[in-house]
Formats: sequence, structure tokens, C-alpha cells
Amino acid sequence: MIKKENAIWGAIPDPEDSRDFIYEDFIAGKARPVGMPTLAQGYDAEDIFGKLRDEHQDSSYRCVAEGGTSDNEMSILAITKRMIQLSQRDAYSQIFQSGGGASPRDFYKLANGKGICEDRFCPSYPADGSEVTEAFSRQRGDITTKRTENAKQWRIGAYRSITSLNLEVIAQAIFENNGCGGAYRPINNSMGHMIWFKGYGIHKGYQGLKYRDSYPPYEKWIVKHKGKFYYSSTNQPLATEIQLYSIWTAEPGDWLKKKLMIQLKRATNEKKVFAIIGEKKYWINSWDNLEDFLKLFGYDNLEKAKNSVIEVSPEHLEQFDYAGNIGNPSIWDYIFGRK
Repeated sequence: MIKKENAIWGAIPDPEDSRDFIYEDFIAGKARPVGMPTLAQGYDAEDIFGKLRDEHQDSSYRCVAEGGTSDNEMSILAITKRMIQLSQRDAYSQIFQSGGGASPRDFYKLANGKGICEDRFCPSYPADGSEVTEAFSRQRGDITTKRTENAKQWRIGAYRSITSLNLEVIAQAIFENNGCGGAYRPINNSMGHMIWFKGYGIHKGYQGLKYRDSYPPYEKWIVKHKGKFYYSSTNQPLATEIQLYSIWTAEPGDWLKKKLMIQLKRATNEKKVFAIIGEKKYWINSWDNLEDFLKLFGYDNLEKAKNSVIEVSPEHLEQFDYAGNIGNPSIWDYIFGRK
């Protein structure tokens, strides 16, 4: 990738919507979360749960997808202990507006409704290492049906708008939900840049918010001084006055729910074994795709899949419509020792 140095304004301010859930209403009257560090003590989700990969949007306008997926990825990591890389292209290609850029609300609405798939199902970077362009980030022609099922697995919970610019309120959202997504813009700009707020604390003598950016250096600060917010550069803590807007926080999804049991069924007088998961029936028989199949349904390895198998009597399967055929029909017989 090219790694351009200057941010491209791609965060379109959310229009007002009376249907938004407001975070301040949600926490009103509730006690401060137990164990939450003060602004003076500081907090950084990456220091607690682990570092996310460096993401780069190059010349595209997909910063909303960059900041939003980082927010989701950290929440997934904190809850499941799994480093899942979500696809910025999958998100942006569904929410971009005609002139480029996207609304932060649209990202969280998508992440809650359809979900965002893992990057392996919709790569966010060109395979040849070329620049990430706006045209590339809008492409969806190579996305397979596997994407839909995988995206559902990573849907977020309830998402709420943070309308207050009180640092204590934003800090509480960061601590409670392992970060939050939001945008900033230069004074009088109509558009700005979406980022993931990963922490808070004191930076060069000023209270502020620590964030992960989609341009290097990837860790930066926004500080508050006399009621105003400033972008903090390497040498100047009050480098440029900015406005914060469209800040969102999301609860984790149901990522630890009990996994569906796999039923293995065999056609009469056949060696073919079919895996039935929920209402979906699969003919599983390729080593190349076995790993994808297991991950699609939340199994980290083969042993966990074996432990989830329900033994059933052999029966005819002609009544089933096969949701997917993958390769040579002997693999499940071999894996489970039932040749």
C-alpha cells in the first residue's frame, strides 16, 4: 500500500434523528463503573487487551469504516480474546455516499443489522499491494455468500449517540465499551475524519482522548483546553483547533452464545456424510475449505467441532436441499473415523 500521510475528510456529519438512543440518557443516575480509572490516571484499551493492526485508507474516503471496524475489533477482542480482523471494504461498500465518504451512524446501523464480515471474505487491501483507492473500496463484485453468514456472527449490540462533549462522559463510554468511534473536523469544515477513541488521560499537561488513526503515526491525541478541542501534533499539544461530532458507542454483540451443534447424517448405503447445522445442510469434504467452514460457525479447531457432534441414525437425505457442496465426499467420514 502507498500510505499517504494526510487525512482525507470522509466523515459526513450525521443528520439529526429523534430515534437515536442517547448514551447520556442511558447512564443517567447510574454509578461510575467499578474500576474505571480517572482522567488523571488514564486508560488505553490496547494496553489492556492488545494492539490492533495498523490500518491505512490511502486516497480513499473510507475513514468511517476504518474507525468503526477498529471499534468493533477491540470489543470483540476484549470479550472473546480473539483477534478478528474485520473488512473495511465490506462496510464502506455498503454505506458510501455518491460524493465519497459516509455517515458514522450508517456504519453502526450496518454493524448492528447485517454485521461486518472478516477481512478474509472481503480483503480491504489490493492483493498486489497497490494504493487503496476510492474505487477499490466501493467494490463488492468478488464477495461470496460466505460473507453474509460470517458478518452475522459479528453483529454488535445496541449502539448509542454521545451528544455531550464532556470528557468524563466520553471516557466512561470508552471504558465501558472498550472504545468508541467519533469524528473531528477543522473549524468551519463541512466534513471531517473518523477515528477510534481507544483511551483517555493527560497528554503534555492537558486532559484528552487517545485515538488510533488510519494515517501514520497511528496513535494520536486530541486534547481539551478552556472548553475547546485541539488536534495535538508531535511538537504542539494545541496545534489546531477542531470540532468533535458524530460520536458513537456500541455494546458488544452476542459473541459468546452457545454454538450450534453439528449433526452428522449419512445416506443409506453411502459413505457420504452430511453436516447439518441449524437449518443448513452441508456436504463437507475438502481439506482446503474445512478451516473456513469451522471458523464460519465459530469453531477454533477440529477438536472443538468433534465435541459438538450429535450422533444420529443413518437416514436418507434426499429431502434436503444442500446449502453448499465443498469438494470430495469422504472427508467427514475420515475425520470422525466412520469409514
